[in-house]
Amino acid sequence: MPKSQHFYTTSQAGRLLGVTDDTIRRWAAEGRIEAETTPGGQMRIPVDEIRRVRAEGSLLPRSAPTGPRIRPGSEAARLAEQLETERLRLKLERMQRQREEAETRARLEERRRRQEAEEAERRRREAEEAERRLRIDQERRDLWRRRAARRFEPLPAEARLAALEVFETRLRGLDPLPEDGYLSRLLDAVEEAARLPGRVEAENQRLMQQLLEERRELAREPQHADLRDQALVRMHEALRRMDLEAPLAVREAAARQALEPVLQQDRRRRLLGQLGEEIEQELRRAGATAEELARARAGWQQRGAQLAEAEEPALRAAAGELLQAMRARVAERRQAELEARQREQEQLMESIRQSDCRRLARFLLSATVPEVLRKLERAGELEFESSADYRDTCEAIQSRLAEQVSRMLLEGADPVSPDTRSRIERMVDAEIDEVAEPVDEEDAED
Repeated sequence: MPKSQHFYTTSQAGRLLGVTDDTIRRWAAEGRIEAETTPGGQMRIPVDEIRRVRAEGSLLPRSAPTGPRIRPGSEAARLAEQLETERLRLKLERMQRQREEAETRARLEERRRRQEAEEAERRRREAEEAERRLRIDQERRDLWRRRAARRFEPLPAEARLAALEVFETRLRGLDPLPEDGYLSRLLDAVEEAARLPGRVEAENQRLMQQLLEERRELAREPQHADLRDQALVRMHEALRRMDLEAPLAVREAAARQALEPVLQQDRRRRLLGQLGEEIEQELRRAGATAEELARARAGWQQRGAQLAEAEEPALRAAAGELLQAMRARVAERRQAELEARQREQEQLMESIRQSDCRRLARFLLSATVPEVLRKLERAGELEFESSADYRDTCEAIQSRLAEQVSRMLLEGADPVSPDTRSRIERMVDAEIDEVAEPVDEEDAED
């Protein structure tokens, strides 16, 4: 509840209005008086609402109570005195309010009558001013009509009527003055158009040729012949629909407007070519083959035909998408080629490594096998019939052990380490048992 507002309880309100608490609650439930409820659920009646009900008197009991409704004692006397004071104050306030309302209504009525009189006077003055302006405007128009009639009098009848009609049409939308430079120039233009109808056509032809010459590539390049013919047709049609008295600047604007779709088509065609060249350049820098470039050109032509009405951003976006896709294909192809070359290089290196290991194995065996054989021969464990037999045995052992020693070196064995040499000697010893027969003891004794 607002802190600036004062409230009565239902008991206090009932005592002030001469009714019971239940009656107050019923009136509040029926909406006949305003009431508010506190957070604790208690009903409170605003003081202003009590004043309103007492002032109106519509809700109060008609018959006076048979006896005093106040309780005896000092509190009852105080409440009765307070009630009487409140009643007198409300009566005084009602009288003051009625007087103020009457004065306000009188002032408003006086203001309304004054405003109506002022509005009527304003409308009268505006009507007189409008009538005066209309009369002046009509006199000025008649003046210019007479001037036009005298100006066009030497013309043939049909041309004179057409010129007067054109001038009248243009005059309707103007606010003419007695000395109007625009209307004077209009008379000159209409007279000139009526006298020299072929002049406009010649100017139109020169204008169309001039606009084409501004686009030299459109006017001269053979591949743009279709656009050139289309441009001439569109400009001629636009100029044919215009009035003969139209100024050259207006006709030029109309011709340029008619030429614009053709120029847009030309710009779009050039943009497609430019984007196609950019795609080819980017693909060449990316290492594309001739076949991939041809595929990109065909794809861009097909995409450009699909985007016949697209704006430049859409065309550039489509070119970017195609370039990205072709770059991905080129990169994928180049990656595959690179991987193939890497595999070939790895195979070559592996082949070289294997060849080196085989040569190294033969070198190690060529140094180890003869030494082992000579050692065994000196020890009497081996005997060779001739030097050829010795060489054949060496060659046989080296050939049989070359692959094993080469594989050992490929696996990372150090060719100069004592351990590797010991392993080779053991392999030679084992192989000697396979290729050579040991000397018998009797032969050794002999």
